[in-house]
Amino acid sequence: MKKAFSILISCSFLLVSCFSIPLEYHWEQSTKGADTYKALLQQGVPRNVANDFCTRYPGCGGVSANSWKEDNGRDLCRIYFSNSEGFSSTAYYVNQKWSATQTVLDKETFMQFLPRKVLASYLSVAPENENYDGDSDYIVFIDRTNIAHRQYEFSFKVKNENNQFLLYNILIIDDGTILESANGHFFNPVCVYDIDESLACVRQAYPECELLGMVHNGNHLYFIRDDGAVEKVTVAKNDEGYTIWSEF
Repeated sequence: MKKAFSILISCSFLLVSCFSIPLEYHWEQSTKGADTYKALLQQGVPRNVANDFCTRYPGCGGVSANSWKEDNGRDLCRIYFSNSEGFSSTAYYVNQKWSATQTVLDKETFMQFLPRKVLASYLSVAPENENYDGDSDYIVFIDRTNIAHRQYEFSFKVKNENNQFLLYNILIIDDGTILESANGHFFNPVCVYDIDESLACVRQAYPECELLGMVHNGNHLYFIRDDGAVEKVTVAKNDEGYTIWSEF
């Protein structure tokens, strides 16, 4: 009986030991993620960031990264890679936590890669003379922490009646909801600074709202659905931190 109990204890110890091995051990042994994991470590990416990235994007290609610490102590990391469909993507980490990933779609073929609802919404509002020829024109989709919806951004130029080019933006989320379609321009690449702080302001003011999307227009502009209506909430930073600046 004692021998059987001893064997049981030994087996239990081995089982616990196996589950206690750090998750990065998986990437050191896996042929699918090992090269990416090791390449990120060699480029100075922290182990937990490299491990999270390999978990999110197994088997991706063309990985490169840069990471640095700002004067305020904030750790930042960008990982550039090709996603499973071959599109150029960038994953953003703040203080070693994933914040967002932005993927760039090809200007010539983007429509065939849009979800059906997103494509239908885009075609319903896009001007007939949209122009994506400029270097600053883009089509991207963005996944963010704490926001369940994937958002699609279309930034291009249109000609007005005076034959002048004007900037135009369309913002649609994955369920087909159109958040914005108007003249103007958002900042690109994606903003990841102080998102937790500004998001807390929105949650405090609208505790029951559904977060739909967010863009950087000089401030943090959130799109929410509250009581069935889509609303915009601008959060700005002052000497005391972030506060809601406008609602409409």
